[in-house]
Amino acid sequence: MKHSRSSFVRSVPFVLSALFALSDVAPAAETATPPPAARRPRANPAFFSLEWDATVGYRVRSGSLLTGNNLDTHAMRYGALQALTEARRAPLAGSTSKALRIYSDLNERYPGSDISAEAFYQRGIILTQRSDFEEAFKCLDIVAKSFPDFDRFSDVIERQYKLATAVKNGERPYLWGWLPWFKNPVIGIDFFERTNNNAPYGKYAAQSLFDKGDLALDNNQSDQALDAFDRIIWDYPDSKLVPESWLALARTREADITGHSVNTEAPVRSDAPRADSAVTTGSVTGHEWDQGATKDALYYYSEFIRHYKGFVARDPDFDKDGKLARLAVHNAAR
Repeated sequence: MKHSRSSFVRSVPFVLSALFALSDVAPAAETATPPPAARRPRANPAFFSLEWDATVGYRVRSGSLLTGNNLDTHAMRYGALQALTEARRAPLAGSTSKALRIYSDLNERYPGSDISAEAFYQRGIILTQRSDFEEAFKCLDIVAKSFPDFDRFSDVIERQYKLATAVKNGERPYLWGWLPWFKNPVIGIDFFERTNNNAPYGKYAAQSLFDKGDLALDNNQSDQALDAFDRIIWDYPDSKLVPESWLALARTREADITGHSVNTEAPVRSDAPRADSAVTTGSVTGHEWDQGATKDALYYYSEFIRHYKGFVARDPDFDKDGKLARLAVHNAAR
């Protein structure tokens, strides 16, 4: 089975984006005595009103208002800002635990607010520094999903990508910032997927999918790998990762045949079989019912070869030594 998508499927994200754009209505201005409905948590504030000043702490930008639950009076807003400032300054005094406690309390007291968004973001930074990868990613994920207008949204995505990469590279997590825990690179597959979902048109979108596929292949999750590499080709056709994705698809299907990852290094030019030489029977191993995987691998190698000149024309720096071309020809013949 060829892992491709119809034009209808590929158009879905654009249709959804248009629908969301049409439904994005600016919120009504705050009143002195807002009705009950206005006091509900705001999942998507229309602007982010906070700014940090090292001298005075957190303050509201000129002309802005804090949004969210339980911020209906000046005293409540002032108290929230003071608590947020205290938490931001706590690590400077060597007390990250105190900062985390205050941030957690602010998340509970002011859900859906600018205060909560900043608290989740700062929690994510501290937890990352403590190598508590899963909790850090979770906090940043809340900001990305619930506060798309957060003023450091791009930084949130970058931090998520770096967390996923740290997990992929086998860095050891620590629970509560001090207890060494078991390495679990497999969770990086989910981290990369969520990073892509949070910013599907951002600079880490295609790279997140490629890293997800690579990690999935290394952990014998071929379905996840095939899905990731396939999406790069169809969702990001202008990405420089498209050529390698064709090869990665072939490598994934070969792994399905052999039961282990195949050699990704290209042989020296003289070792490549001649085009008119016979292909040794059984050089691609596997059972009789694996012929579909063999055909898929051959198809993916063939697509890479067919588009090779276009890849080089689009990116002159691509495969300058011809290593990938030799790999594709060699493995296709094999």
